Amino acid sequence: MPEWQTYLWLIRNRIRGWDFQSSLLGGRLFLGGVVADFLFSPPDWTPSMVWRVQGEFFHYESTQKQIEDILQRVTLENKGYVVVDILGNDIATNRDEVLNAALEGRQLFVSPFLD
Repeated sequence: MPEWQTYLWLIRNRIRGWDFQSSLLGGRLFLGGVVADFLFSPPDWTPSMVWRVQGEFFHYESTQKQIEDILQRVTLENKGYVVVDILGNDIATNRDEVLNAALEGRQLFVSPFLD
């Protein structure tokens, strides 16, 4: 659901130059591949930026998933991508603030979940 709320926000705000569920580095076919929730790329976005919408349960309840997310982030950043993580709860409660910051490449964690 948070991914769809983000998708609709991007459409409503007429943001250009992005793809949804975009395969990078081999996608699901290769070890270390990535399916980016949202990929912003040139010519509209330089450098390229990846938004990862993070559901609190799926991404923060499992230590294994947290490690995978960290490794994925490092891999993407080493390839030159700006990576912005967005908490699902923040989309539900502070969508405009969080997504406007994300467009600037800034990551906000408004949710008290991570305090």
